[in-house]
Amino acid sequence: MKPLVIFDIDGTLAATINVDDECFSQTFRDLYNIDLGAIDWQEFNHVTDLGVTRQIFQDQFDRHPTEDQITSARDHLLDLFRGRYAENPTEFQEVTGAAEFFDHLFRNDVPLAIATGGWQETALFKLEKIGVNIGNIPFSNSNQHYSRSEIMQLAIASAREKYGESFDRIVYFGDGEWDLAACRAMGIEFVGVDFYRNDKLKSLGVEVVIEDFTDREGLLELI
Repeated sequence: MKPLVIFDIDGTLAATINVDDECFSQTFRDLYNIDLGAIDWQEFNHVTDLGVTRQIFQDQFDRHPTEDQITSARDHLLDLFRGRYAENPTEFQEVTGAAEFFDHLFRNDVPLAIATGGWQETALFKLEKIGVNIGNIPFSNSNQHYSRSEIMQLAIASAREKYGESFDRIVYFGDGEWDLAACRAMGIEFVGVDFYRNDKLKSLGVEVVIEDFTDREGLLELI
C-alpha cells in the first residue's frame, strides 16, 4: 500500500518565505498601523495565518478578529502578493525540483495532500506561480482552522475519504519547527526541507533533511 504524502507550501514547495513575511507584516501596517517588526514566529502559539492574526488581535485589542477583519487581512495579503509578483516574479520561485517531483507523484497515483498554514487564496496563488498543479487533491489551509495540527488532521481525513484508504503510513514534507512539532505529536513521518540551508531542522534532531527535490530516486526511497 502506498503511503499518504502531505506537503507544506512555504519553504517546502515554494521558496517564498521572505516575500511572505514581508507582505504579512505590511498587511498589518496598512490595515491597522501595527508594526510587527522582524517577525519571530516562535512568539506565536499557532504559526498559521489565522493563528497569528488571532493572536495579534488578542495582544493588540484584547479580542479576536471579526470575520470581516479576517477577510480584509486575507484579501489585502493576496493583493500585496499580486503587486509583488507584477514587480518581481522571481520572488515566487519553487524550491528547486518541487513542481516536477510533485507532478511525478501525481501522475504515478501516489496519494497526495496539501496541508498549509497559509490562507487558501494566497496558497493557491503561490502554487500557481511556481507551477504546481494540485488538481482536486485534498487541500487543507488556514481558512479552516488556526491550529496546524488540526489543519493536518483535516487533510488526512479528506485523503482517507478521497482515496478510500486508512493509510498506515503518512509522510509529511515540511520546513518549520511547527511542522516538525505537529508531526511528532501525531506520529507522522517527517522529511525536513532546508532550502535556505540554515541547518535548523538538523539541530532539532531531524534525521532526514533535503535541500531540494532534484534527487528524484533518492526522494522516492523516502516514501
